[in-house]
Amino acid sequence: MFKGAIKRLHRDEGGHAQLFAGMAVGVPGAIVLTVGAIGEWDIVTAVGGAALAIGVLAATALTHQGVDYSIMSRLDRLESDD
Repeated sequence: MFKGAIKRLHRDEGGHAQLFAGMAVGVPGAIVLTVGAIGEWDIVTAVGGAALAIGVLAATALTHQGVDYSIMSRLDRLESDD
């Protein structure tokens, strides 16, 4: 059952599998950022913020590559059939 759910998520056109890779970096970055800000540790806060930014950018880029390109290629095929 779990394996089937993972397969459906991977095949889904929503791009959830691509988002996970970026968020796997971004979410821990947000946690480290929060811990650094609470403890007033400048280096920890900066590292957490950088990891969060990298995670968000990676998720955005992977979503664009994984979802938008496939949609555009399908639209191009439909338009070329005319």
